[in-house]
This record gives sequence, structure tokens and C-alpha cells, in this order.
Amino acid sequence: FQLLHQPVLDDRPTPSKDEFVSTPGLDGPAVTQMWRHYLAGESVPAAAVPARADDLTGVASTLITCSELDPLRDEAIDYALRLMWAGVTTELHVFPGTCHGFDSLLPEWEISQQLFELQGAALRRALHHIASSRAMAAW
Repeated sequence: FQLLHQPVLDDRPTPSKDEFVSTPGLDGPAVTQMWRHYLAGESVPAAAVPARADDLTGVASTLITCSELDPLRDEAIDYALRLMWAGVTTELHVFPGTCHGFDSLLPEWEISQQLFELQGAALRRALHHIASSRAMAAW
């Protein structure tokens, strides 16, 4: 099970990286600089950038959560769609009116609490599924 919250998945340009150049929390230029430091070279190994994977078949079931006003929004949505097209059980939630890091900036905010509930429920389901699968295998 993958629980991806506001994930950094793609080093390539996206409309949301171009749109959010001065948003609180994180902006497009900061994401570009982050990738430049991480990759540190001309050649980009596909394994270093999840969105560059050719085949996502067999990837673990996934919950992706992201913010509406986030330079990472489009890559999160694109990755979720690619997972679904590959037959991976995928759940995607885009939190309206939020910026990157809203849950850390305002943990008591109602929307942050909704995020935490969603993540907790998904993690409980995944762990319950793993425990049930192991119990069935023991039979």
C-alpha cells in the first residue's frame, strides 16, 4: 500500500508548476530547483522519477492526496490516472482551496482533520487487508 500525500513525482514541467509561482508552502520554481539538486546531472534515470516509469502494472494499491493550489497537483493527478489505467486500485483526493503543506501549517483546520481521517481510514483498511491475507494464507 502506498499513501502519497502531496507527492513529488515528476521532474518535467506541468501546468500547475507554471501556474503556482508564488504560492505559500511551495511554489513551482522551488520544485524545479529541488529536482535540479536531486538529479544533479544531464541523464535522468527512470527509477529516480516515479512519473517516468513506463509500466505501472503491479504497483501497490495507492491513496494520493494533494492540494488544489499546489505546483505538485497536476503530477499527482496524472500519476493517479496512470495507476488506474495500469489496473492499480487507486484513490485520489484533491483538497479544494488548500496549498502545499496546509495540514502542517494548520493541523487543527477542519480540512486538515478531514485529511487525517481519510489517511487513517485508508491505512487501517490496508493493514486489515494485509492481516486478513496472512491469516488466510496460514489456513
